[in-house]
Amino acid sequence: MKCPLCHKSSQLTIRQLPPTKRPLVLSLDGGGVRGIIQLGLLRALEKRLGHGMRIPDIFDLSGGTSVGALNEIDIILNGSSAEDSFRKFPAFARKVFQLAPAPSHKFSIFSCAKWIKCVAGFLADGQYDGIKLENALKEAIDPERRMFDVSTTRTAGSRVAIITSRISDGKACVLANYRGVGRRPIDSAYQFLKPEEENQNPFLWEAARCSVAAPWFFQTKTLPGFGPLQDGGVRANNPLAITLKESATIWPSHGTPDLLVSVGTGLSSPDCKAQDTPLGSILQDGAVPRIIRAAMSSPSMDGEQGFFEALNYVPDPSQMNSFVRYWPQAFYFLNWTKYLSESKEASIVEVQFSVQVLTLVI
Repeated sequence: MKCPLCHKSSQLTIRQLPPTKRPLVLSLDGGGVRGIIQLGLLRALEKRLGHGMRIPDIFDLSGGTSVGALNEIDIILNGSSAEDSFRKFPAFARKVFQLAPAPSHKFSIFSCAKWIKCVAGFLADGQYDGIKLENALKEAIDPERRMFDVSTTRTAGSRVAIITSRISDGKACVLANYRGVGRRPIDSAYQFLKPEEENQNPFLWEAARCSVAAPWFFQTKTLPGFGPLQDGGVRANNPLAITLKESATIWPSHGTPDLLVSVGTGLSSPDCKAQDTPLGSILQDGAVPRIIRAAMSSPSMDGEQGFFEALNYVPDPSQMNSFVRYWPQAFYFLNWTKYLSESKEASIVEVQFSVQVLTLVI
C-alpha cells in the first residue's frame, strides 16, 4: 500500500467486519502490579483457545487503563503472546517499583526511613522514580514508535484505546490508533484525543507513561499539544463504558458487540468490605474516611461497580449474555457467579498467580 502524499510503500493490515458480524471487544482494568493476574487470565484464555491463536486474533477492539493499557500494548501492538507478557512482567515491575529496604524494628532515625520516603514522595508528587519508569517503557516498547503512525496499526490490525485523564478535572481521555466513522458528542463523558497539528503525535511509550501516572506514585506526563495527563484509573479504572461507546462509534451499524470480555486485576473478599454499623469513632466513620470509602467504591475506581454500571448503557439488553466479567477468582455472567475453583486448570493458574505476586512483594 502506498501513501498518497509521500508515495512510500507500507504494509498495512485492515480489519474489516463482515456485515453480519458484530465486534468482539476486550476491556482491561488498571491495578498496578496486580496486572500480572490479568496477564495470567489472558494466558489461560489463550491456552483454552489453542491452535496457536492469540488475543489479537480474536478481538477487534481493546481498551485498557493503566497497567491494562501496558498489557494491551505488549500483547496487541508488540505482538507478544500472553505467556511471554506474563513471563516478562515481574522483571518490568521490579525495575519500576524499587522499594526501600524494610526499616529496623529498633526506634531510630533509620526506622523512620519509610515514613520519610512517603513524605518526600508526597512533596515531589511521586513516590517512585519517573525516569526509571520511562526507561523501562522504552525497553518494552519501540522508543521510536509513535501513537498515531501507521506502524502502530499495521502489525496488529486491531484497534487499541489507551485511557488516561486530564489533571485539571480528572476527565477521562482516549489515545487510540483509529478514528471511527461515527460522531462523538462534544459533551461526551470523555475526551477523544486526536492530532490537529504535526507535533501532536507522541511516542507510544509516552502514551503508556500517561496512562500509568497514578497520583502519589508517579508524576504526570505532558504531551505536546495535549497538555499534562495522568493515570486513567482516577476516572475509569474499568474502561468498559468507554470501550462500549468507542465500539458504537467505530461500528455504528453493528449494535451490541457479539462478545465483550472485561478482565480485572482482583476481587475484594466480601469479608473485607465495610459493613453498615452504628456510627463509630471519627477516625473510622468521620467525614474523611467516609469520603475515601465512597471514592474507592465508586464505579470510577472499583472495577466491579464499573462493570455493572456500564451494562446500563448497553444498546440491546437482549444480547447481554455475551458480556463476561473475568476476575482472578470468578467469572461474572450478569447476575450470577461461577467460581474458577470449580475448574482444575483454573486452580493451578491461581496458585501460580499467588507465587508470582508474592515474589513481587518481597
